[in-house]
Amino acid sequence: MDARRQSWLLRLPMHYLSRIYRHLVHTITANDGKEFTLDENISEALDAQVYFAYLYSSWERGLNENTNGLLRQYVPKQADFKFMK
Repeated sequence: MDARRQSWLLRLPMHYLSRIYRHLVHTITANDGKEFTLDENISEALDAQVYFAYLYSSWERGLNENTNGLLRQYVPKQADFKFMK
């Protein structure tokens, strides 16, 4: 992954979490995706521990899976979020 893309992937979650929710974020549980390749930087910036779920063990990311389930009650998978207000 090139440095510019890594920098963007690092800034995105920190931008959203650090401004309002930093005092509420204590841990982050992620899958093993590219968006968390710089997990040490994210952990340091948010003062939170980063944990990784085992492959094919989505139940280890409970809030994410619960949120997806709630979202799918009202929004079909094929929906384009660009046009939602």
